[in-house]
This record gives sequence, structure tokens and C-alpha cells, in this order.
Amino acid sequence: MTSPPPHAERDRGVAAEAAQRARAEQLETALEDYVRRLERVGVLIDDLESERDSLTRSLADRDAALLEARGEIAHLLGVIEDLRLQNRDIVTSTSWRSTAPLRRVAELVRRSPGVSDLPSTPVDPDDAADALPSSSVPGAQPSVIDRIARRMATGYEPLVSIVVPVRRAALPVDRLECMYGQTYQNVEVILIGDASVDDSVELLEAVRMRHAEQTRAVHVNGESSGGTFGYWARGFEIARGDLVWIAEPDDICDRTFLASMVPLMADPAVMIAFSNSLCFDGAPENVVLSLEDHWRDLPGLSSEQSWVRGVPDLVRSGWDRKNIIPNVSAALFRHPGALALLGDDAWRRLQRTGDWIFYLELARAGLVAYSTSTTSLHRCGDGTVPAAMHASATERSERSAVREHIERLMGPPR
Repeated sequence: MTSPPPHAERDRGVAAEAAQRARAEQLETALEDYVRRLERVGVLIDDLESERDSLTRSLADRDAALLEARGEIAHLLGVIEDLRLQNRDIVTSTSWRSTAPLRRVAELVRRSPGVSDLPSTPVDPDDAADALPSSSVPGAQPSVIDRIARRMATGYEPLVSIVVPVRRAALPVDRLECMYGQTYQNVEVILIGDASVDDSVELLEAVRMRHAEQTRAVHVNGESSGGTFGYWARGFEIARGDLVWIAEPDDICDRTFLASMVPLMADPAVMIAFSNSLCFDGAPENVVLSLEDHWRDLPGLSSEQSWVRGVPDLVRSGWDRKNIIPNVSAALFRHPGALALLGDDAWRRLQRTGDWIFYLELARAGLVAYSTSTTSLHRCGDGTVPAAMHASATERSERSAVREHIERLMGPPR
């Protein structure tokens, strides 16, 4: 067999070398293409990071603007309240009543053809209130604010977490009925007990079985929670609702309580909404202490009409001297989320003023709404008058913590 001529071997070598060179050029071209793509991706990443930084700054600016706007709203609400009180002082004054005939003459003249520039008569706020229908709850009077809130809240049905702190082996039947019988249905019930209380576990499990559809969780602390506000903090950890209602076992309310209060929270600036609150002994009709009694030494507050006000305005009206929300069961508030206060051991150890500090902290940059459209009732015949309704020695000793907290929120008093 003859071997291939030398030139054939050479040709094959040249061809192989050419193929390798072509492959290398292809790889180099592909590599250059990948490099260009990576450069474009790098530019895109830089653009996205720049846009992210811009959006972060924009959000920070908007948050600052929102905080400033809320402060301005609170200020304007204070101005409106001052003007309302001034108007009431005017229309109830002797001079105003004595000049009534002259105003009627002026009104007739104003309505005459060609006369339209004379000022109209101010409206007595009581006349507007008297024109509103009365509530089904004794002593409650719906206001214009409540009616506006109901219109604003059309379609607003957030989940409400009902936290029930059970500190003894008893849950009154009337409390269970009004809590589980609320006409507002988008709720979850969270029962929190304490293993140190006899029969606590059995009680809570029995309630859950009886109301399985609405009861989402039963939590029993392995040891004493350390006080009222330890129960609160644990309830917040479990709660999924946008709104939270702490329903104390000793309290009862109308079955429309949540249906009346939830609409007030439709405005995201409102952080807390609370209702009228009464203490009764034995039967609910036997009222022994009212919210009006509690506010008697705070002339800047009225329990007769609904209102929406900012924290600075309320502090000026006496919230720095007394807790204006004496019963937590009368309050509905936004979920506090990761509020730093909840992890404060000193706050958890407070016995009388922890609720007061919590309200101030939660509502610090927002608004507080009060409604006369419903009433919460507290059973106090056994001496369980809400702590905020009487100044015990313990509360007086804890007031320094409240003053320090208010100064941190608003600065020292002027």
C-alpha cells in the first residue's frame, strides 16, 4: 500500500489550522458579544439602582410630607374646635339673644330683591345636633362626623382582630354574646389565657369549640404574662387584622359596636377611634360612673358630640393630665405592627398607665376619633372600675413615665 504524497499531509495540516483559526475567531467574536451584553446589563443595573435610590428618596420625602400634613390637619382640627366653641359662646350669650330681633330684620332685608351682601346668621351647633336621629343605644347621639364616616367607608371592611385577655377562669355569657354576635362579620377572635390560672385551658378550648368559625387562635402563656400589657403585646403578635379591638371580659357593648366604629377608621390618618364608656353595677341600666364624669375637670373635652382631633390638641385639652380613654374595650385602633414600645420591659411592667402611654405613642402622628354612636359598658360593681377613671397611688407614682413620654413625643411643656 502506497503512502499519501507529502503535499496531501501538508494540505490537511493547513486545513486543520485554518479551521482552528476560524473557530478561535468565532469564539472571540462570541466573547466580544458577551462582553458588550454584560456592559449593557451593567449600565441597566446602574440605571435601576439610580432609579431605586431616587424612589427611596421620593418615598422618604412623601413620608415627611405626610407627617407634616397630619400635623397640619391636627392643628386645623384644633382651630376648628376653637372656632366651634367660640361660636357656641356667641350664640348662647345674652347679647346674642337680645339682638335676635335685629338679626331677623337684617335677614328679611338680605332676602329682599337686590340685597345679597349682608352676612347670614351663624348656626347654633346645638340646633344641628338636635336635628339628627337618636341612637338605639341609650344616651348615644349620632353626629354629622359619624354620618360622614359611614359614607366615606362604603366598601371599607378590613379584618378586625378581637383580642380577649382572660385573666381568670371565667368569661361572662353576656360578653361572649355581644362579642361573637357583632353585626360586623370580618373578624378573627384571639383568646389569650394564663396557665397559672386554674381551668384556664379548658375554658378557652370550650369557647373555641363553641365558636370555631370565628376563633382563629387560643394562646395560653406557659407562665404569668407579667401583667395586662404583656397580654396586649402577645395579642398583637398573633393578630392579623388591620384593626385591633381588645375586648376585656368584664365589658359588654352593643352588637353594632364594630359596625359603628370601623367606618371612623376609613381615613388612614385616624389611628384610634373610641366610643362613649359607662360603668355599671349589677344591671347595665345601673350606671355608676360615666365618661362625662371622668372628663368633668377637662373643659376642653365634650362627650356629647363626636369629634376628630390631633394628639397635640388633645394634650392641650388635658390628655397630659388624665388618660382620656378610660376603658380599652371602648377603643378600636390600627395594628401597631413593630411599635418599639411593645418590646419595652418597663412598659410591660406598668400597672396603671401603660394604656395611656400606648395610645399616645400609637396616635402620635395621626388623629383620634370619638363617637357617640355607640357605648361600651364596664362591669364595675366588684371594684373593677377602669384604672384610668380613678387616680390610685400606683397611677400617681407612674405619672412621671407619662410626662417623660409626652415630652419625648412633643417636647417639654411651654
